[in-house]
Amino acid sequence: MKLVTIPSSVKSIGDYAFDSCYGLTDMTIPTNVTTIGNGAFHHCSGLTSVTIPSSVTNIAGLAFADCSKLTSVVVPPNVTSIGGSAFAYCGRIESAVIPPSVTSIGNYAFERCYDLETIYVNNGDVERVRGLYDWLGNVEFVEIVMPTVDDDPGAAVTGDPISGFIIKPSEEKSSVEVTIPQGVDAAKVTVKVSAKVA
Repeated sequence: MKLVTIPSSVKSIGDYAFDSCYGLTDMTIPTNVTTIGNGAFHHCSGLTSVTIPSSVTNIAGLAFADCSKLTSVVVPPNVTSIGGSAFAYCGRIESAVIPPSVTSIGNYAFERCYDLETIYVNNGDVERVRGLYDWLGNVEFVEIVMPTVDDDPGAAVTGDPISGFIIKPSEEKSSVEVTIPQGVDAAKVTVKVSAKVA
């Protein structure tokens, strides 16, 4: 089992639903899911990538514990709580995005994530997120600076440094110039320009 397709009708992933599914390598959670239950993906040691949609508001305890091949975590912008030991023993996680919606991080949520070096947060949110959890001493907090579209104030920019940024210029723009801030990988910036109809 390398890929599992969860139907769009599913609204929550139950406790230990995929516990110890060693062959599961990647997972895209559908956009109707609001809760990821206790131990939902616990000990999925083959899991290298997971996409958590913005519909999710709660990541319960042990949800991704011991997913030893995960290298990064993007917590979507509507999650308010990350449960205890949610990502514990994910020893290869190097970076995580923590949005301003997160108001609580449970005990041992990132225990033994020894490779965790970078926590990305929104501008001005460093001290608040730093205070939510007893982070390892070598963790660096980096504020997310979004790319910008020159001369197009109506452009929409979404994303983060891990999953990448998506820029959607205004519909009247058929070509744009993008300014990529220092520290942002240009390969992770995608510009989607609508084709003009003659």
